Amino acid sequence: ATKIRLGNPVIIRGRDAPVEAEEACATARGRLVAIGAIEQGMFKPKRVFAG
Repeated sequence: ATKIRLGNPVIIRGRDAPVEAEEACATARGRLVAIGAIEQGMFKPKRVFAG
């Protein structure tokens, strides 16, 4: 979650992980961290929330 909070993209892993998605969100401990998109297997945050 630290990389995402700094606005950096992260690799999405897992057998069923999506490769592309126009809309996605990231959570940590049940709290919304960022919204963004998944492009080429990476979550790229567009808006990061403090907190």
